[in-house]
Amino acid sequence: SGSITSICFMLGAVAKYFHLPGAGAMIVAAIVVFSFLFLPVMITLKLKESPENRHKAVLILGLITGILGSMSVLFKLMWWPGANVLWMTSLVSLLLLFLPAYFFTGFRNPVLKTNTIVTTILLLAGGAMMFSLTSLTTSNSSSIAIDNMEVLLSANLQQLNERNEALLKAIASLPVANDAITALPELTSTRAMLAYLQNMRAGLISKIENMPLEKAMKTRVNELPNSKNWSQVKSILTNVPELSQKTLIENVNKYNQSIAGNRSLCPLVISNNDFRNTQLHYVIHVLNQLSCQAETNRQAILTYHLGKFQNHI
Repeated sequence: SGSITSICFMLGAVAKYFHLPGAGAMIVAAIVVFSFLFLPVMITLKLKESPENRHKAVLILGLITGILGSMSVLFKLMWWPGANVLWMTSLVSLLLLFLPAYFFTGFRNPVLKTNTIVTTILLLAGGAMMFSLTSLTTSNSSSIAIDNMEVLLSANLQQLNERNEALLKAIASLPVANDAITALPELTSTRAMLAYLQNMRAGLISKIENMPLEKAMKTRVNELPNSKNWSQVKSILTNVPELSQKTLIENVNKYNQSIAGNRSLCPLVISNNDFRNTQLHYVIHVLNQLSCQAETNRQAILTYHLGKFQNHI
């Protein structure tokens, strides 16, 4: 069983590298058989050879550690939830439980002393290398990526806003057009949507970063500190009505209904999946994306009606 699982795991790893079909099934089968067939059989044979109870206890502890370690590798390879918990548990069991018990049990036996020291050093080195690959802090790579995208999005949003303000000035020079356009229901709802998104954005930044609303209005995503604020943001999105995820989605749906009759306008796109990551950087980025969509609709409304009135004149 040990030979078969080793060969299957190697073949599965090669197949996974080359994206061949059946790779995942081979890896899962190999690790499961290794963990729940080979290791238990091997430990059972070792238990029969060990007369002392303390040696048996160390072997059972080694079995548990081996199963935890192999299953943590499987969970990480397959991207299953709970992989990090299994990984840390197996490391703690190896470094803090199994190794000390194995060393002090074998070191007392003159026959096993040298072999115990060598094996302990090898296991300790392997465990230390495994631990060196473990990240004890949350990676901020996603925040950096969001910041980089946000620079482009903010620039685009600012340009849209400036163009729309220029269109409004052009409309203001046509009194008849100005009165007619500003009274359009779709333009009114778009302005209301933009104001709501801006207030929600500023409200979240103000509460999380403890800053005045006026300052929060002008603060960009890349100016926010990379702090662990997932739980705080999630609590606000769940429990504060005016800043809640539920209210946001309801307002977006109402807005989309208000512009449904205008084929030149695009509905805002949002879903609950957009808030799987509740880090402040990401949530603000989602709100800015919605603002960009709304500004695009505002530009379409202003451009179309300004052109129509100019042609009429």
